[in-house]
Amino acid sequence: SIGICYEGGLDKNGKPADTRTPAQNQALYSLLESLCLSYPDAEILGHRDLPNVHKDCPSFDVKRWLKLVDFHI
Repeated sequence: SIGICYEGGLDKNGKPADTRTPAQNQALYSLLESLCLSYPDAEILGHRDLPNVHKDCPSFDVKRWLKLVDFHI
């Protein structure tokens, strides 16, 4: 597996929140495009989507975001 991390994910009170900037969204999209060229059968999901993980990271719904930005492998 390949892990991707971004700076943020917490609001000013330290609670999980989607704090991504437009630049972070674009960088994530571009990185995923690049990685999917090398790994076309990859499954993209958030840490919170893994079995037995009880975390909120990455503080946004990865699958919903992929649909929103019309990302296809």
